[in-house]
Order: sequence, then C-alpha cells, then structure tokens
Amino acid sequence: MPEPDLLIDICPPPALRPPDADTAHMMRWISGNRQKKLEPWMYTRGQRTRVCVTLGSMRGAIRQTLDYLCGSIEKLLPLDVEVVVAATGSVAAELWSRYPQIHADWVPMDFLAPTCDLIVHHNGGLTGLTVMSAGTPQVILNQWDLLRNSLDRLEQHGSSVVLHRGEDTPDNVAAACGKILSDLSYTRKARALSEEITALDPPPALVDALEKLAAGRP
Repeated sequence: MPEPDLLIDICPPPALRPPDADTAHMMRWISGNRQKKLEPWMYTRGQRTRVCVTLGSMRGAIRQTLDYLCGSIEKLLPLDVEVVVAATGSVAAELWSRYPQIHADWVPMDFLAPTCDLIVHHNGGLTGLTVMSAGTPQVILNQWDLLRNSLDRLEQHGSSVVLHRGEDTPDNVAAACGKILSDLSYTRKARALSEEITALDPPPALVDALEKLAAGRP
C-alpha cells in the first residue's frame, strides 16, 4: 500500500497517543450502534450507582461465558450497585430469571454508557471508544497480548483498570470495580478524556482538507 497523503485518525485520543505515532489529522469519534425500541431504564440514570457488564454479542452465546457472567454478577451485587448486563436475547433472559434485581438485555451502548458509573467490557474496540466518548471509567478484560502496550497507556492515564488474561476472575473484577467506584479520580480522568474527544474536528470539518488534497492545493 502507498503511504497516505493524509492520515485521518480517530484512535487513540491525543492524551493516549504515543509520542512516535504517525502525524495525523485527528477526527472526533462519534458513537453509533444498531438501534432498537428503548425502555426508559436504558437511557436514564437511576438512584443507585450503575455498573454495566458486557462481553460482546458473539461471546455471549457461549455457555462458559454465561457462567462467567453469573459469577461476576454474584461478586458485584454485594457492592450495592445497580447491575446492567448488556447481552443478547437468550442469555439476557436467563440472567434476568436468575437475578431479577438486575437489568439484562441487548442495549445500544451509545445510549447506555452515559448512564453508567462504570463499564466492565471485553476490550472490544467499538465498546472502548464509545465508553471513552461517554466519559465513563472502564474495567477492561484483555485476552490479547498484542494490545497490552495500548492498554498500559490507557491504564496509566488513570481512567481505567485493565485485567489481563488469567487476572480476570470474578473476584478480581469486583475488586477492580470497588477500586474505581471508591476513587473519584477515575471519573475525573474519564470525563477529561471525553472532553478531549469532543474537542476534535467532527467528520464534516475534514471535507475542506479532503477537497484541497483532491485539487492539489496546499
């Protein structure tokens, strides 16, 4: 592939960008998901601290994943938080039948994330960027050594806790959640990251640069 004449990048936000990263015109990340009919709890914040857990729609159908979700829920409930599990139909139905005090359903994350005090997720790229954009702290469950350096930068930023493969037990998930919820600095850092993303040029603002490039103008 030839070198680009103009690199447009949405990730990572400037605060997380390594010093040796290629020069790029940074563009604002704008969240978008498949949509569905929303229930009020999906887009409104309740009276209690809200923690969302999602392991992704593909992994959610695996029995082992269901067992892991159940174990995590049982460790989170003693923290006296409202637990929301973003999961697909059959998994959500079973979780809701086992734990009637939680919410469980497939929810567009761009609506849900701003209502949460903390989101635990499977290190999905779209989920991570959506949560950053919402200004919500994260507990990230990482299974890939390839992503360790990037996640180290995010954790060092102070808006997230990362649990790598072998560390991501339900006990450790609950401990990481307790750590974030008891330390307001994680929320402050997450909101600062969101403000930085919001300050970047939205997609329409790059049209002028693309027109100039196509016309060969400086």
